[in-house]
Amino acid sequence: MIAATMGMTNYSSVPPPPSPGSNNAETSSNSSVGPSYSKLASHLAHRQWDKAVAILTTNEGRVMTNEADRHGRYPIHQALLLGAPANVIEALIHANETHALLACANGDIPLHMCLEPHVAVAQDFRPDDEVFYALFPGFEEAAKLPNPQKRLPLELALRHQASDEIVFAIIKAFPQAVINIHRHKQDILCVAIDDKASVPVQLQLLEILRDIGGGVDVDPVDAAQESFRRLRYAMEQGAADELILALIDQPYANVLNEKNESLLHIALRNKYSEQVVLALIDKSPTSAKVPDALGYMPLHRALVHKSSDEVVLRLVQGYPEAAVSPIQNRVGGPDITPLTVAFQTKRSGKVVEAIMGAKADNFSVVDD
Repeated sequence: MIAATMGMTNYSSVPPPPSPGSNNAETSSNSSVGPSYSKLASHLAHRQWDKAVAILTTNEGRVMTNEADRHGRYPIHQALLLGAPANVIEALIHANETHALLACANGDIPLHMCLEPHVAVAQDFRPDDEVFYALFPGFEEAAKLPNPQKRLPLELALRHQASDEIVFAIIKAFPQAVINIHRHKQDILCVAIDDKASVPVQLQLLEILRDIGGGVDVDPVDAAQESFRRLRYAMEQGAADELILALIDQPYANVLNEKNESLLHIALRNKYSEQVVLALIDKSPTSAKVPDALGYMPLHRALVHKSSDEVVLRLVQGYPEAAVSPIQNRVGGPDITPLTVAFQTKRSGKVVEAIMGAKADNFSVVDD
């Protein structure tokens, strides 16, 4: 990282830059303050982008790129802070390539400023693709440099919902960032889910965790516990089927933990697709026999939430006792049977037949 010490000018009491129509960029004769802003700083401050680009083609403009303001920000930092378009950023880097990795006084480099808004910027800020590609190609080393809060560019890109193209470019330049964030901050997949990263981004992160070994490569017990936590979190947040299926398919994937908590109930309650529910049953057939905290069996959930016939049939097959176990009515009134629910919800003949076929005398029922 290049230290922000070049050409520092003391602007502790500098007047505001001259207005766009002013012909006099010098300090007035009766002022006791220091020198005025440079022409380049003035053009940037007033968002006169064409004039800024034009002056950067001159030797005078190139020299001005080394002048910092009273906050220790150089023209490239000022431009990013003011939302300059990509052609201005390109002109600034062309005029002084060393500034592509230059840190301002607070430690931010241009890439950090591109990916994270200043506190005064609107909450709907999103990184600009064109500005990113004006900054990043040729200076991919920036992907390895954390900001003053020790956040890597990948984390900033995820938190501020950068485009897939930006996220993939940063990952390609520094894939180890995925592991660093995952091991030293928090589960990066949870970050991606929280910040509404796209499914392709989530799957790419998962692939790197699997290939490099982000927390699933040491102890099988720990790996299974992490797998369960991650999968439960993803399902509770309504993650896409593609991610859930990929998580179920991971090494050490666990859908029924040591406390007998089953993810099958979450899938049924959140109305996940038939493919997801069947994948969970395939992963742990025992889950069909595990009640939730309220005492409901998976079959009860499947009937109440109108799961597909195939799901209901698989659950009856996996644990026929549930087909004759009453469903507790928690809003008052008598309990109801699965068969009653099947009739009330107009289930198919196959479902009704399967439930009726589960005779109580075919198995032993143990009282609670």
